[in-house]
Amino acid sequence: MSDPDQFQAFADTCKRMAQETTVPEHRPLLLNMAEVWRRLAEEAERFEQLVREVDAAFDAPNPLDGGLRPHRRSH
Repeated sequence: MSDPDQFQAFADTCKRMAQETTVPEHRPLLLNMAEVWRRLAEEAERFEQLVREVDAAFDAPNPLDGGLRPHRRSH
């Protein structure tokens, strides 16, 4: 499971716990935690996309020298 998926799973768990809690004071806390996990999932997905874009840029041909760029990874 990747980080975004894992973070979303944590958010889903917090939402479920908020629905199931018998302690009313816990509900807003759990919903807040779910929102934070959801935002972390979004940020992790954006970060992974950025890494993919950087990797693709390093793997793209360099039109100035007519050849391929050295194979480097950003991570």
